[in-house]
Amino acid sequence: MTILDIRVLLVWSIVSIVVAPCFLVTVDAQETRPWGIERVHAQCVWDKNNDTAVDEGANAGQYTGSNENVTVAIIDTGVNSSHPDLQDNIIGGRRFYQEESSHIVHDDADYGDVDGHGTAVAGIVAAVDNDDGVIGTAPRVQIFIMKLYKQSQYEAAAAINYAVEHNCKIISISFGWPTNITELFFACQNAYNNNVFIVAAAGNDNKTNDIDYPAKYDNYVLAVGATNQNDSRWTNPEIGYGSDMGPELNLMAPGEGINTTALDGGYGNFDMTSAATPHVAGVVALMWAGRVDDDWDGLNLGEWNVCELYSKLVNKTLDLGQPGRDDEFGEGLVNAWRACQVPEGDLDDSFNVDLFDIVIVARAFGSQPNESEWNPLANINIDEYIDIFDIVIVAANFGKVDQP
Repeated sequence: MTILDIRVLLVWSIVSIVVAPCFLVTVDAQETRPWGIERVHAQCVWDKNNDTAVDEGANAGQYTGSNENVTVAIIDTGVNSSHPDLQDNIIGGRRFYQEESSHIVHDDADYGDVDGHGTAVAGIVAAVDNDDGVIGTAPRVQIFIMKLYKQSQYEAAAAINYAVEHNCKIISISFGWPTNITELFFACQNAYNNNVFIVAAAGNDNKTNDIDYPAKYDNYVLAVGATNQNDSRWTNPEIGYGSDMGPELNLMAPGEGINTTALDGGYGNFDMTSAATPHVAGVVALMWAGRVDDDWDGLNLGEWNVCELYSKLVNKTLDLGQPGRDDEFGEGLVNAWRACQVPEGDLDDSFNVDLFDIVIVARAFGSQPNESEWNPLANINIDEYIDIFDIVIVAANFGKVDQP
């Protein structure tokens, strides 16, 4: 019998004696969590008591003490910088515009949105916790807005280089192009070499082997596809759109009917891989702002590296479709909760995996969403059912300690 077997037997004994229900605090509030935020369990990172507000001192994407400040550069159509759910997290921005007769790109400070696409993306990343509207994946992360005036690849390349030069750690690109240009490739390569994490949309043509650029640069960029509320690949047969597939696809995130910030200062629904991508950018921000995980610190530097973040992120997904990686779903659905746990199984954030973590899972064992015993903290692998697989995660790491 292995140590893991013994731990599992111990857990089953605890399950048999722990019968008290796990009560969750709920309050009436105007602010809502979009379904995509809940599906990737981002709220479990910063709202453990489930009261629709960021817990005091929780990692919600801000600087947390031992690592670098985290800024997400959003390369898009600009932003409504006066939106009440965004203005507190915006730290600045630039507009990039290409000359008519050349590939020369200039920049200025006019990053206002005239389309709404960029404002919607920004809300999914970083809508603030203010008891109104919606809340984002990383509601306290800083965002820097990069407006593409003509939405050209040359403008995108210039924006990426600018983000790298100005110490943005994550770049979210909800745009894609069918062809490659060397300027965009070298910009993405430059970002990677400078430890900047790029997340980009896979595309919406509903085709196989048709991932857009820059998401197709699989050595330097993480490609994101979109799912619906049933965890199926997002498609819209009426208009012929759907999340693109291919060997470069890395993982999936919610991308249908996402309630987010709108250009007019209100809120609206947002679809496609454009909506999926900022979920992942927000998750990476939560990881980067959190404690460095010794189990994934391959370079032993005590700080996050793009390679380490990528490895942990894709290894903690919920597998969808065929077992293992596949061209339709990549590695699976992004999981903020599991990717941010240090050590894994530390559900109450006590810096060690102990009996209290086992009790959290045991009390909710056998439950699904909307049932009285349901506790999202216990659904570690986000498969929408609290079962032996969640218990094994805690049991396998029982006794592991991390220094805060």
